[in-house]
Amino acid sequence: MSLTGLPYLWQNEIERFAHPDLVWVDTSVQAVKRSYADQVAAAEAAVSGKAAGKVIVSTDPHRTTRVDIPTADHTQSVYVNPYTARVQGQLTDEDRLSSWTIRWHGGVPLNDPGSWAIELFACWAIVLFITGLYLWWPRTLRWGWGVLLPRLRSGKRIFWIDVHKVTGVWISLFAIGFLATGLPWTAFWGKKILKPIQQSMGHVEPRGSIWNFRDQSQPDYQGQPRAAWDVITDQVLAWPDAHTQREIIAPKHPKDTFRAHHADTRATEETNAQYDQYTGRQIAQMKWQDKPWSQKIVTFGINFHEGLWWGRINQIFNTLFVLVIMLVAISGAIIWWRRKPRRSQASGYPLPRGVAWPIPVFVGIVACLMPFFGASLLLILGGLELKRRVTV
Repeated sequence: MSLTGLPYLWQNEIERFAHPDLVWVDTSVQAVKRSYADQVAAAEAAVSGKAAGKVIVSTDPHRTTRVDIPTADHTQSVYVNPYTARVQGQLTDEDRLSSWTIRWHGGVPLNDPGSWAIELFACWAIVLFITGLYLWWPRTLRWGWGVLLPRLRSGKRIFWIDVHKVTGVWISLFAIGFLATGLPWTAFWGKKILKPIQQSMGHVEPRGSIWNFRDQSQPDYQGQPRAAWDVITDQVLAWPDAHTQREIIAPKHPKDTFRAHHADTRATEETNAQYDQYTGRQIAQMKWQDKPWSQKIVTFGINFHEGLWWGRINQIFNTLFVLVIMLVAISGAIIWWRRKPRRSQASGYPLPRGVAWPIPVFVGIVACLMPFFGASLLLILGGLELKRRVTV
């Protein structure tokens, strides 16, 4: 998850670095931009006339217009010079390192089972940080070396133990929160638990949100031609702000709308809007203040997770955090490998025969909050008990 998260954080920078010939355009010999209808038509012609699914426009005069066209196998991104309406090149999702890692980060290639696996990993990671804090908590008042600071000259064994526990302690609370911000995206916890709770509170997507599919184009206009791209793009580019990238999603069905939003800013500064696909008239608009409080919390978590909330500082902070997570994971594996029983893949810790009552209560609460953790824990305990009975 950490390895796939790093390219996710820097996806825009990676694309600009890897494909400058597609992203940038020479403006020294350019004058007036061509219409967006011409630009989209050029992109569609380059992909056998298939219809555009999404257009990313920019107020930056040095940027190309990106037109995403869905095909049977993938999405083809076509980069068009806005001044000449000539295609500068194309990319598929498979051509982008960031797209590949983003898909695997969310388990997308495996559909719902992939998302379930990612959720399971995240839930167990949260539990491991919580239990790690419990194991670390000092039994005396000594808070120095070996507790808050690693002992670097006490041999390899002590070194790796301290690297694991001391580093883990310093990031533990943030790590628990950071991992929790990923749960709203998952197919089970996000859709089956969080979403019904929000609906029961009346916290549904406001009008104008690109995720609100209740806004529809007027049926009176069915049968008429779709509004020209310029009618929509002109309105979206006129939004009064300094952010450059705006994403416009094309309608798929007769009652669908054009849906538009910012593609390069945090949620508090983002505008969402929907437009009638026949007249181009704006149907609804949504901004941060229109979101219910539960969605604001979730959106803040998502923005922070993606490194959008504080711009470059957020990206750098998340990058350092992910690298530390890798260190904790690697050091934990080294500790386990060094202390595990010989000729066995099992942990060196025997199962406890008796535990204090707060522990099962805690486990029960966590299992209710994260059902995938609870279900997997029951499977593990059941398997261990079956193994014990068979062995006996």
